[in-house]
Amino acid sequence: MSLSGERNVTLSCIKPVHHLFHSSILAVHEDDTLVMQSFKISILNYLGEKFADLSTDTLLDISSLVDPKLKTTYTTIEKLEEIKYRAIMEMVADVMVPDQVAAE
Repeated sequence: MSLSGERNVTLSCIKPVHHLFHSSILAVHEDDTLVMQSFKISILNYLGEKFADLSTDTLLDISSLVDPKLKTTYTTIEKLEEIKYRAIMEMVADVMVPDQVAAE
């Protein structure tokens, strides 16, 4: 039995798998047939549409940030400060709400 949850797939695994698809598994190679190239491009386009939404991408970035194995590995440099700020604001909001409810 593992206490760390290594056997459970979590939201933070989506970014690394998505990156793996783009970088190697579904990367188009010149020795691929036209059908295989078309197939790979179609799948990548489909996945791109599914993860193109800004709120989805932000959620995936935050889930990766809090995963000790990944942290900021799959977050772009341009978005890093924004993601850290958003994560901190959400943690602060979660801490502040119980205090405010107890005061009322």
